[in-house]
Amino acid sequence: MSEGVASRRMPRQARLDAPRTLLREVGEREGLDEEELRKVRRTREVVRVIKVFCQLAVRKYGHTGASVARFLGVTTSLVNRYVASGGPPKLGRYT
Repeated sequence: MSEGVASRRMPRQARLDAPRTLLREVGEREGLDEEELRKVRRTREVVRVIKVFCQLAVRKYGHTGASVARFLGVTTSLVNRYVASGGPPKLGRYT
């Protein structure tokens, strides 16, 4: 690995904690807790919040679709579709 890439990478623990912190923050702003957002069976409201989370994690914070998918326990395809979907108008308040 080149010196420049290694110096720009986040520490391992920060990379692991960042999605959890972001999910918790988005959930709190939308009135849902982290446990509800990580359930397998999801309501429309939860899907909307997960979509916002995916878009922020990938577009704003630079996580890959695959890493977000592993964190949520879903497929990479689903995360990438959520990111490409454009999202709800409320996304602007997170940027």
